[in-house]
Amino acid sequence: MKGLSGCIITHNEVERISGALNSLSACDEVVVLDHFSTDGTPELARQFANVRLIQKPFLGFRTQREILLSETQCDWIVYLDSDEQLDSEARNFLSSRSFMETTEKAYRIPVKLFYFNRWLRYGGWYPHYKIRLFHRSHIRFQGAEVHEFAEPIQTSVGRWSGNINHYSFKNITHQVQKYNQVYSSNLGKVTAQKKAVGLGTLVTRPLYAFFWKYAIRLGFLDGIPGFIMAANYAHYTFLKYAKAWEVRDIHAEKRV
Repeated sequence: MKGLSGCIITHNEVERISGALNSLSACDEVVVLDHFSTDGTPELARQFANVRLIQKPFLGFRTQREILLSETQCDWIVYLDSDEQLDSEARNFLSSRSFMETTEKAYRIPVKLFYFNRWLRYGGWYPHYKIRLFHRSHIRFQGAEVHEFAEPIQTSVGRWSGNINHYSFKNITHQVQKYNQVYSSNLGKVTAQKKAVGLGTLVTRPLYAFFWKYAIRLGFLDGIPGFIMAANYAHYTFLKYAKAWEVRDIHAEKRV
């Protein structure tokens, strides 16, 4: 069907999902795939006239994207995470529908990461381009269940004007929990499948991650938020490789 479908995956995001849903007001429909939230997220989402809510178990981000895509009715798809919002320029681009008349069937947009309510300009966090607008027949989702990405099929990729504002972490506690429970655990399993992890990796990888973000990519120019972000990223890197070692070590013990 000709038109524009919005997609959002959510779980217990009642404090932030309104911003994402308001960003997608230009869509003919918005499909929200909820992982049985208990904080009022489903009730809030249903208050938006163009929202259709679906609830299913969480099977990984890539799988959820594919489920969402299968539930949409329109030819063109735009997706946001529940902690993301389109700025005014990006909203205007959607409202114009001009992208529907061009040869490009996929569009990338830079993502602004906000940390302590401040845009991190340095540290390699911006511009972080992602394909978030596309024709359904010209995209497939690739990668692991975490950090999945949209891969264009037989089309050139255009530039979506504007930015996505990403409010990924509510506070430091939330960031540490997210790195530990979501990212490092899943990516640790992926890393364990690819290579062995030794003491050298556990020492050097986190140190290099901090040095890369804070010094080489100029994260120090973002002040204290830039330092904390680089330090937490190094901690996440350590957790990822430590969990990869743990997975391989447990498997090795079972084989003995």
